[in-house]
Amino acid sequence: MSPGFAVGFHGKVPARGDFVGYGLPRGVLIPWDAWLTEVLEAAVRQLGTSWERLFQSAPVWRFALSPGLCGEPPLAGIMMPSADRVGRQYPFTIVGTLPYGTDLAVVPVACLHWFTRAESIAADACRAGADVDALPARMAILGRPEPNGADPTVATVVEERVGPLPPRASLWWSRGGGRVPPSVLTCCGLPRSTRAAAFIDGAWQRRGWDDLDG
Repeated sequence: MSPGFAVGFHGKVPARGDFVGYGLPRGVLIPWDAWLTEVLEAAVRQLGTSWERLFQSAPVWRFALSPGLCGEPPLAGIMMPSADRVGRQYPFTIVGTLPYGTDLAVVPVACLHWFTRAESIAADACRAGADVDALPARMAILGRPEPNGADPTVATVVEERVGPLPPRASLWWSRGGGRVPPSVLTCCGLPRSTRAAAFIDGAWQRRGWDDLDG
């Protein structure tokens, strides 16, 4: 684990012909990229010829991950639909470390300003002609999400929607877009790729989101 890791990005943007990335250590990047790739492959199988259209209209997702799910530290970030210069689709993601011991249920409210700024940076990056070389400097300004000192009662905002978080939880929420309504989801671990296709088409029950086990 890189001792200086605070925030970084990974994914595809229209200004470049392949992946772009900065700041994510291999211990985070490798499992994160593998999971995203599995999700896209499952979406292609499940959604068929509709998948590209549904992916393009899918919403931005914000997330918080328990320690050990994707590398050692707890993480938070955003995931936005994107594509490279030749149209190969893949999300653009910004990922930052949370302090150890963070209650994930407070993160959506306590880190709202951080998520808003991260989403704005991602939206800029996903525009044609974006200055990708400026992204590392914007990461330095963004910094890591800091929920320290948050009123613990803000956790009720999440728990009223999904109940108590499971062990080794991942937490996902979105304002919605395309076929996906505004949503708050949680499960144990990273979602299985066959379930995560619902992030694109909103078919929660059909994808098995009636239990919390991945």
